[in-house]
Amino acid sequence: MIIKREVTIEMLRSMIDYNPDTGEMRWKERSGRARARAKAGEPIGCPRPPYRTVSIYGNKFYLHRVAFALANNRWPKPICDHINGDPSDNRACNLREATHAQSAYNTRGQKSRSGVKGVHWQSQNKKWCVRVSEGGRHRYFGSFDTIEEAAQSARKAREELHGEFARH
Repeated sequence: MIIKREVTIEMLRSMIDYNPDTGEMRWKERSGRARARAKAGEPIGCPRPPYRTVSIYGNKFYLHRVAFALANNRWPKPICDHINGDPSDNRACNLREATHAQSAYNTRGQKSRSGVKGVHWQSQNKKWCVRVSEGGRHRYFGSFDTIEEAAQSARKAREELHGEFARH
């Protein structure tokens, strides 16, 4: 049985070699019981899609949270978001703190049948309608004659509502 214990950033630094420019993490040489499974120089983490994880002293961590902690000398609160949306890109410049809602805004999301995020065809009035989510609710941004107008409206609405977390 593994007894969980608190893992500090100093402990992480003693175990992990992190390159903030590439996002690569490798185990450092360790002694005692801590060296049982991990060999120095080996890449860190289990490749569980979509986010890689690592177990340290019985605690499971997402690698992007470990990278953020090592780069910023503190844990992200409340969560850590990948700016470019790629969960395997753990470079320091690609990680930022976010709320759960902000992280959700930054997802590619499911595109409607129109092929444009937030735009769908309304057959009743034969127009393209725009709806963008904010705080768990969908806001209506109008109906348009062309899909191009609707796409432009949806993009503008996401940028207005989601700010730097807007993803198109």
